Amino acid sequence: MTTTTLLLIAILVIMVVAAPLVALMKDFLPAQVEKAANLDQNENRIYVLHSELHESQAQLNALMARRNQHSAEIHRIDSDARKIEKSIREIENQPPLFVHEVGEPRGKIGRAHV
Repeated sequence: MTTTTLLLIAILVIMVVAAPLVALMKDFLPAQVEKAANLDQNENRIYVLHSELHESQAQLNALMARRNQHSAEIHRIDSDARKIEKSIREIENQPPLFVHEVGEPRGKIGRAHV
């Protein structure tokens, strides 16, 4: 067999194998292109969801900071209330103070000086 004959046989084998392969690719490629298009759409959706996640995380962090601030404020108010209650108890336990003024009351107007 000559080189030319071998080359022609190789071309014939390639064409026999290529014909069914082309038929398969004709059915297979549009589906793959469509899937690739869906991948692009899904990728865009992922970017949108990712940015929404960051926004939600920022809002959550702000709300948590406010919650912590309110918690600290409540703790401070509770502490102040306990101090006030302690002061009230201490005042209640003290004996009563009576004030006695020495001297004449000034309510007697019109009395002659002696």
